[in-house]
Amino acid sequence: MNYSPKNLLVFICLTFITVCNAEDILGCGGFVKSDLDINFSQVEVKLYTKQGSLKDHTDCAPNNGYYFLPLYDKGEYVLKIEPPAGWSFEPKEVILNVDGITDQCSQGKDINFVFMGFAITGKVISAGSQDGPKGVKVTLFSDNHQESLPIQDTLTSENGDFHFTPVLPRKYLVKASHPTWKLSKDSVVIHLSKENANIPPNSLVVVGYDVSGLVTSDKEPIKGVSFVLFQATGSAPVTGIQGCDKIPLKGFKTSGPSPLCHVISNEKGQFTFPSIPPGSYKLVPHYEGPHSIKFDVKPVEIDFTVEHESLKIATEFEVEGFSVSGRVVLQAGGKGIEGAIVLLVGKTSSVTKEDGSYHLENLQAGSYILQVQARDMKFPEINVKISPNTPQLVDIFPTSFKVCGHVAPHKLKSGSTEKRPSFVVLSKEGSTSEPIIVEAEQDTGEFCVFLGPGKYEGRVKVTGLERTMGLQFFPAVHVIEVLDSPILTGIEFSQLKVTLSGQISCLAGGSNCGQIPVHLQAVSGDNNDAHAPVAVVVSKDGSYIFEEILPGKYKVSIDKDEWCWESSSHTVSVSTAESTVLPFKQVGYTVTFISSHETEVQYKLLSSDNSPTTGRNFRVKRGTVKSCVSQAGTYEFTPVGCHGYPQTSVRWNSMAAANSSVQLMAVAHTMGGRVLSTENVKDIFINVLSSEDQKLKARLGPLTPVPKSDGMLMYNFELMVMEGESLVLEPTAAVLLFNPPRGLLVGANDCVSTAVELYAEKGQLVEGQVIPPSAGIKVTVTKGSSDEVVVVTETAEDGKFKIGPLQGGVDYRVKAEKEGFVLTGPDTNGNFNAQKLAEVIVEVIDKADGQPLQGVLLSLSGGESFRRNSQTGADGKMTFNSLSPSEYFLRPMLKEYRFEPHSKMIEVEEGATVNVQLNGHRVAYSAYGVVTSLNGEPEKGVVVEAVGQDKCSHFQQESSTEPNGQFRIRGLQPECIYVVHVKNGSEINRNILRSTPDGIPVKAADGDVTGLRLIVFHPLHQMDLTVQVQATNAEHLRTLRTKLCREDAPDSPVHTIKLNSPSKKSPSTIDTNIAVLVFPSLPADGQGYFIQLESTLPQSTHSYKTHAVHFKANVSFRLVKLLFKPELKILEQELGHSSYLALPLMIIGLVVYLNQQKVLPFLNWIAQSLSNSLTTGVNSSRVTNPTSDHSAADAVMVEPVINVTKRKLKPRKT
Repeated sequence: MNYSPKNLLVFICLTFITVCNAEDILGCGGFVKSDLDINFSQVEVKLYTKQGSLKDHTDCAPNNGYYFLPLYDKGEYVLKIEPPAGWSFEPKEVILNVDGITDQCSQGKDINFVFMGFAITGKVISAGSQDGPKGVKVTLFSDNHQESLPIQDTLTSENGDFHFTPVLPRKYLVKASHPTWKLSKDSVVIHLSKENANIPPNSLVVVGYDVSGLVTSDKEPIKGVSFVLFQATGSAPVTGIQGCDKIPLKGFKTSGPSPLCHVISNEKGQFTFPSIPPGSYKLVPHYEGPHSIKFDVKPVEIDFTVEHESLKIATEFEVEGFSVSGRVVLQAGGKGIEGAIVLLVGKTSSVTKEDGSYHLENLQAGSYILQVQARDMKFPEINVKISPNTPQLVDIFPTSFKVCGHVAPHKLKSGSTEKRPSFVVLSKEGSTSEPIIVEAEQDTGEFCVFLGPGKYEGRVKVTGLERTMGLQFFPAVHVIEVLDSPILTGIEFSQLKVTLSGQISCLAGGSNCGQIPVHLQAVSGDNNDAHAPVAVVVSKDGSYIFEEILPGKYKVSIDKDEWCWESSSHTVSVSTAESTVLPFKQVGYTVTFISSHETEVQYKLLSSDNSPTTGRNFRVKRGTVKSCVSQAGTYEFTPVGCHGYPQTSVRWNSMAAANSSVQLMAVAHTMGGRVLSTENVKDIFINVLSSEDQKLKARLGPLTPVPKSDGMLMYNFELMVMEGESLVLEPTAAVLLFNPPRGLLVGANDCVSTAVELYAEKGQLVEGQVIPPSAGIKVTVTKGSSDEVVVVTETAEDGKFKIGPLQGGVDYRVKAEKEGFVLTGPDTNGNFNAQKLAEVIVEVIDKADGQPLQGVLLSLSGGESFRRNSQTGADGKMTFNSLSPSEYFLRPMLKEYRFEPHSKMIEVEEGATVNVQLNGHRVAYSAYGVVTSLNGEPEKGVVVEAVGQDKCSHFQQESSTEPNGQFRIRGLQPECIYVVHVKNGSEINRNILRSTPDGIPVKAADGDVTGLRLIVFHPLHQMDLTVQVQATNAEHLRTLRTKLCREDAPDSPVHTIKLNSPSKKSPSTIDTNIAVLVFPSLPADGQGYFIQLESTLPQSTHSYKTHAVHFKANVSFRLVKLLFKPELKILEQELGHSSYLALPLMIIGLVVYLNQQKVLPFLNWIAQSLSNSLTTGVNSSRVTNPTSDHSAADAVMVEPVINVTKRKLKPRKT
């Protein structure tokens, strides 16, 4: 049957549309449907856990409303639609229980949401603001007739926002109202068409808000107090204030801005500003009594801010006393002191202003003590009498000022730092009083004292011993003049020190030696200072100098190891103000060789034009070697041998090689190999690949054949290989097959002549091409009629393919295929004909490193209902082929990643190939871990969650463990701290009793978190029971059986086990009298049980009691111990004829006792024979007795336990 290309394309597309949903990708998808033309891209669909934590979200395809959300874990979810504010949909949410089988998502069914209507949104604002109040009633009327019945009404939310929904397209009237606030604009007409309608700004406006307060005196309301309203400093001008008096207030004066208006308090002490627009204001009270006496009202002012609501000033105003003023100055009639604290009766009452003035408020008439505090000054206390007739107080000025200085730390000739405190003596000029002695701080040397105005002389007090040791301060006397301000700087006493200098001579240019560090260090005597050495950098003229050092003996050393010196240190004694050191003379240059291997080295001294002079070779040993050359210049060192170095030669300059060395560190070594073959060819190449990434590093060849004596041809090759480097050697030739096809070469730490050997034989080629040329066509070669795949390859850009060489003498079949193509062939020339279908090729790249991003879910939708969801492969690519011409919407999805672009519209034409590249940026991370039981066994299906902490408490992610116990919690935000734990809940982890630890804090700041481990404990399901029975005589064990009963059914045993005595005895063995019984496991249900022994010993001959042991089945294991201790009864009989036999028996017993060494062996033999006979009889009767009330299984179970517990004892030596 023949198909035209067009019919074939349509057939394939229809088939693809039918089966495109068959990919095994678990997720929830569907369509947002609407009869109206809406913007689907504004609608979001979100997936929440049952507990309300957001798992994932997506917006809808703009062309057809399709959405898809991948699921990484099964469980209970809630699917919610979140459209723009005001849009209504049905249903609003869908409850899901994703089990992988029966739910809508697992079955691939669409979950659709239907659009119901738009919204009208708007805002009631305050005058002069872009925001508005909460609580304004807004009513929606039909058409523009207010008399019609209201359709909806609502109250404004924060900022004055409101909305009505769902609303159908038509014309509406919106009206706002409030019982207290006045509106300058209270209604607006709005027309709703095919989208949400926003009421224009400034359509509904509130003029202002009422502000009120209270004024009292001694908790009684005060009438007639004026309150003056000001605009806050720096705020924008306001208008629209209503309901207050704007005429200037009589008797109220202000130096600042003009007041806005004022109101007066009523009989209840209340005052109200009826309407004030939002803004920042200042309220000042004003109250004048009779005779224009101004009374203080506290607080003197209040700053307040009117928001978008009524305001009641919380602070009550209080009418208090009267005020007085005064000044604090530097001296009588002088400049005022700013910032001084004025204290009245010991409490801070005021702080002086810039001019030194201060105000004391709320005073009562009387006498007071005034104190003043100011930084670095002292004031006297002043007694003043204050009354309403003395509004101005006398000036106050300081009596002394703070004077500070510094005594520099000093040393004695011994080199030790003086630790005792220093004293400064201050004498006032023209005064006969005793000088003032001030002690300086021992650690800092600073001193301070308060001095009255005048001229003083200051000097540091020095002891006689200190003078003899050379201690002297400069200057000897400081003249200090105190006027009307503190003196805090400029008074400094320091110690005099000396200077030490020297010269350096070098080979390059006499004294022109560059900068060389020189060290100074105290070496002996009293001058051994712990702070030495002191380093100094030398100037270019070869001189150096040490300044401000103390006299003593020092060692001066030069620090330049790369040069050779006549002497690298000198010792000098410093005893005068200036001293010199013997010169340092250079005699050569130090060369340091560091070599990783012993090697031959050739070196030459280069001339001024860098041409080599005559050189010589020498052998360098492994390790570090130092030498000294007497001639300056540039040397070239070249290693000669089989080793490879980063550079073929190393140059070293004696003048510019500070701290340098000649490093000969071999990084590679020569390693050889060969190919053996009977074929003489000229195209053998060796591809050298990295074993890590298989990238080509080198290509050797073509190799030249060398005949061998046995007729074989040998193709030799060699290459440099780094130590430890792992390389793959891949031989190639047009018609040769190699064995092995690859060789592994690992770099040694030295040279190797033959490290790899390969063999080659002739093979077969398979080649052809695809017409028209197309790259990436998959070509598969199989053996004959079988399906055994020999090799798979892809065509190159020119559509050609070449496979081989393959094993000769075999028939091969060739097949070509590629998704989105129809391929026919091959013909007799091995060629295929190709017909291409339309396709979209998507490549996703990780933005961080440019690598392909695997596992990205790509959702492609178009037309009425076409959609396909597929994941990228390891190459980060996904091809959507067999597409019909249309417009398609592409969206990438991968947990923890954000993509650029977030989505893309794609226009696909017939037969076209559209390439799309997306970039992924990781924005979240995962936590990996394992859940096990206490014994390390993995736990499957345990739900583990990560809960955000503090500001991230609204984040929650969870995951279920795999069969190997491992889990991965995705989507952890890098800025958040989470606690990972086994999830709790009545319907979650029902088989888990508890887990440890309770929680593991994690933070995925810049990568995944690994290595988490949680241990779970299961509820107890059964209890193991073991019973230990001990008898005073081992033979009594055969008479016992153990009965297990429930306490609520004592007459119906749950289990009964009969005990057996040992079946064999030996003279050298004492049989155990203990038996251990293992009962079948019991349910750990907390029920009561008891264990009791029963014996077949007759009560007529033995006296014994068996007590029941009670217990609860509430633990995993229980051991019960039972003791059986029967006592033989003594029979009382009347004396008969048999009693006369007692006397002979007693005589026989006495004879046996006296001759026991001879008689005992005979008696033991008789006892052993009787015991064996009895045992054989018992065992025979047990096997043949069909009426036994104990099963053979019980006997088999107990018998090995008894035998195991036997303990063999060594025979007692006699």
